[in-house]
Amino acid sequence: MVPNYAIFEQFQLEVDERSQSHLELGYPYGADMRLGNSNEERQLIVYWNIGDANDDSNITNACNELMDYYLKYENTGLIIATLDDDKARIVSSKILDKIIGQYDFLTEAEERETLDKILRNPNNATEVQNLVNQVRFRLWQEWQIEHPIKNGEMTVTVGEEAPSEKINWERFATDIANVLIRVEPQDYQIFDDLSRARILVDMGEPYDARMQFNAISAGIPQINNVESPFVIDQENGWIVKEGHSLTQGLDFYLKKLGNWNVALVNTAKYMEQLEFRRQSDWWERRIHYE
Repeated sequence: MVPNYAIFEQFQLEVDERSQSHLELGYPYGADMRLGNSNEERQLIVYWNIGDANDDSNITNACNELMDYYLKYENTGLIIATLDDDKARIVSSKILDKIIGQYDFLTEAEERETLDKILRNPNNATEVQNLVNQVRFRLWQEWQIEHPIKNGEMTVTVGEEAPSEKINWERFATDIANVLIRVEPQDYQIFDDLSRARILVDMGEPYDARMQFNAISAGIPQINNVESPFVIDQENGWIVKEGHSLTQGLDFYLKKLGNWNVALVNTAKYMEQLEFRRQSDWWERRIHYE
């Protein structure tokens, strides 16, 4: 029994013709109706699942593309889930590089560690506000040093204003607050996050079959590197291939509500087919046959 279609195809290529007849595609889990309420969310949340089948290069490329998209559109949120601390460190480093590159008033030494803690805390409102206050105060102090007071007045040229007054602090706070890294998430956290998410991204080769079932249960489209029997390109998902980038897939489903609604309808067709009862019946027949 093989629980992943991509692996199943690979096995078929590697075994002789006689052995192929003994291969079957079976899943040790099923889907259920857990349709979320992402339509009620203020943000379009992207859920990025990083499974064992993601190498460092794959993670870096996907992270760069997702962060470029996230920082471009203010109404986007990003949740990243991984079971591996090393993968989490890679992702955190790349995210911090992007944020510090976007906001060049941040300093590596003073703010990077604080930002990393914010990325890993789902309840980070207080930490975010403290960081905003800290950075504003630091910029104001630097401004004062550059503009010493003479004869009771600060030496400022006409039209000049402090850098801290020109920064969109609300957008800055939003950008650092709405990325979340979860390491070893529990099932209830996965289900809760997917109920809020608009789309699942899984760039692993092969994809994570269990997370694919979770996304089907939540009724959301998926972006994958590898085709699947249950994710059909531009029907209920997006397959990244030549001429079809990750960014284009995000645009296809996040910018066009009609495409997302079509994906919901098509995904719902698989819920009954893959429900737990049918999956357990399938296994019972195989076990009884043996």
